[in-house]
Amino acid sequence: YLFSVLKMIKQLGYFFITLVLTFLLLEGYMQLAEIEAVSVTDFDPEVGRIAVPDRSFAYYNENFTVGRYNKYGYLGPAYPKKKSGDELRIALLGDSYVEGFQVQPRDHFRSILEDSLRHRLASSTVQVLNFGRSGFDLANSYAYDQMFVSDFRPDVTLYFLALSDLEQSKDDPLLPHWYLEDQQLKMSYDFRKSDYLEKFQLAKHGLQNSSILQMLNNDLKLVEAGEAPRIILEKAATWWYPSEDTSSNALPEADKVTLAIIQALGRQPGTVIVNRDSIAFPRQVQSAIQQAGIPMISVSDTLQELKAAGVDGNAWEVTNSQGHWNHAGHQAVGEYLSRQLVPLIRSRRRQISNR
Repeated sequence: YLFSVLKMIKQLGYFFITLVLTFLLLEGYMQLAEIEAVSVTDFDPEVGRIAVPDRSFAYYNENFTVGRYNKYGYLGPAYPKKKSGDELRIALLGDSYVEGFQVQPRDHFRSILEDSLRHRLASSTVQVLNFGRSGFDLANSYAYDQMFVSDFRPDVTLYFLALSDLEQSKDDPLLPHWYLEDQQLKMSYDFRKSDYLEKFQLAKHGLQNSSILQMLNNDLKLVEAGEAPRIILEKAATWWYPSEDTSSNALPEADKVTLAIIQALGRQPGTVIVNRDSIAFPRQVQSAIQQAGIPMISVSDTLQELKAAGVDGNAWEVTNSQGHWNHAGHQAVGEYLSRQLVPLIRSRRRQISNR
């Protein structure tokens, strides 16, 4: 009997050793081949959820992209917080359309805009900084601006918004949110004592060091979001899981917090709002933006012109899908923004020089 027990323990030992070695070999292969990057997410007690500085990423979405966050934790060239001279600095804020993981950095509209403005404003040293974050709405972007982006002293800040960004979601427990108290806009710091924070701090060490664990975590999120049938069955998924018809849904109106944020942005010199969608903002919001004196740009027209020329700026042939801006979309948006921003930048400079 004792011999049988010892033999079983020995076999279990071999099994676990083999399991660990297999895990390590697979982990090493996945990281070297960049099949799946480790987590790029961390927590900062001042800002909340942030990107890990100097961390590589690999994403499979409409397209396959690899890249790296710079040493300050945002995308693109590592322009420091302190300016070295009289450079013109433009900050980009918004969601995944601004983040732009679908294209390589050289093809992102940030690069197109920067190169184009340098050509149009020959006497200026132009720096465009990409602070885009997936899932960010107006409230998220404004908080990020106040707590992190403003440290880089941008001369112009572009807020990229769609209709859905006008409602504060509060979906992420690791981000601050806004509320009104006696008609004053205030930021809540409840994220610093969130129950979720403890779980996140425990899990992040594994997710930031293991591609396998990060892959499993991503898969779990897709299952929770109900995406598994679509991924596994592809087009056949619509037979069992038909998409909901939202065409009759009423357009959401901006809440009081959103209107208060727009008023606050009006007191922030250099702010420009960009409607990145084809749907116009509600009249209430358009009126608030106008009353706050904030310039507004819509990229819908230039994307429609592109489509009329036979090029869909949201089409991805490699995955046969519609989604974020593709390479042609980024090119069109970057050039269009450059043309629209030049007179605004010159006007802003005249205002500063006349003070």
